[in-house]
Amino acid sequence: MKKNGTDGEQQVWRKLHLVADTNMHEIIATELSTSNITGDEVLPNLLKQTHREINAILADSAYDTRQYHETVRIK
Repeated sequence: MKKNGTDGEQQVWRKLHLVADTNMHEIIATELSTSNITGDEVLPNLLKQTHREINAILADSAYDTRQYHETVRIK
């Protein structure tokens, strides 16, 4: 959390996690989380939102965990 600076209220930052079909240029899953939630924590919910076959995944290094790889392998 960060201080606003003007009135002492705290702001809670949010992250929007997206799954997109890069061939169709279509967003197929979304998850909104607070900034302290990691990508591999929201991955199961993202994968539940799609019934499509996964052929490839592009993600930043925050998703490069054993748990992430295992979750994707199971899907």
